[in-house]
Amino acid sequence: AAPAMDEHPPAAEPPANAPASDATAAGGSPSSVGAPAAEASAGDVIDAKAARRVRSDEAPPSLKTWNELRGRAIVEVLKQLSPPEAFLFAMSRLPRIANLTQAMRHRLTLPALVRAARSDAGRMRRCCVEVQDSAGLKALLSALLTAGNFVNAGSARAGAAGVHLDALEKAAMLRSADRRTTFLRTLAGMRRPAREAGRELAAEMPSLFEGGGDAGTTGELRSQVGGCRAALASVRHELALVPVGDVEEDIEQSLAGELDMPRRFKLVMADFADGAAAELLKLDEELSELEVAQRELSVFAGEEAGKADADDVLERVRAAVEHLRGA
Repeated sequence: AAPAMDEHPPAAEPPANAPASDATAAGGSPSSVGAPAAEASAGDVIDAKAARRVRSDEAPPSLKTWNELRGRAIVEVLKQLSPPEAFLFAMSRLPRIANLTQAMRHRLTLPALVRAARSDAGRMRRCCVEVQDSAGLKALLSALLTAGNFVNAGSARAGAAGVHLDALEKAAMLRSADRRTTFLRTLAGMRRPAREAGRELAAEMPSLFEGGGDAGTTGELRSQVGGCRAALASVRHELALVPVGDVEEDIEQSLAGELDMPRRFKLVMADFADGAAAELLKLDEELSELEVAQRELSVFAGEEAGKADADDVLERVRAAVEHLRGA
């Protein structure tokens, strides 16, 4: 009879050079490994480790991919918002929104402010020049000097070589005995009516009466110029905060309409800031010319150069001419 066979034959001994399983390599016993794990070969284990390493070494999504995903998310959010909510949501996504809005406001208002300041500076300089070049005003001052020396004959004030412009105001306040005329109108009307003399003086100094004669002062002009400089400085500050990017890439994104908000701001405001800076340089040159003209006017008015108030001198002359025109 054949010998009885064992129903569970002993497992074959593994070769001496066979690699150990994961559990054995980790310090466990072969008996703790289940049947499915025991069937995994060493090659399968190595392939799994390599796959995990490859996944960990994958490059992150590109910036374009992130932007596309973000754009899709924003579209989905906007679908769930009402128009007012969508507007507020879009505004909240803009960086430094208050500063950018203020800079954009300067873009709309600054050119007009600079033009107005340049116009005022030019008008004030012309006023100074016209007052000094007015033949009628010089003749009127000469008549005042002659009359003053005649009245003051025999006194310490006789023989004066010149007259201050405040004499115009004093002569306009000195009235005749019947209160019908003034000393200034009498002197101006010795050769023709005083009203006609006033019109001739106004024609020689037209800049004094531009805008109805109610133009701003030098102090107001300098305050306006300071505001223009502050506006340009704020625009340049916001431009300096825009990250520096690749020029070619910015051009490509601009053509494709894919520029972000800071770069769109730079695209719109950079040329404006350069143009505004050039206009302010011209304004500075005109202010320098105005200062020279005002110093010369101080000397003409008999005051120390640089110490007389040019606005006050011009106002005295304008008031005297108005006094004669109203005769």
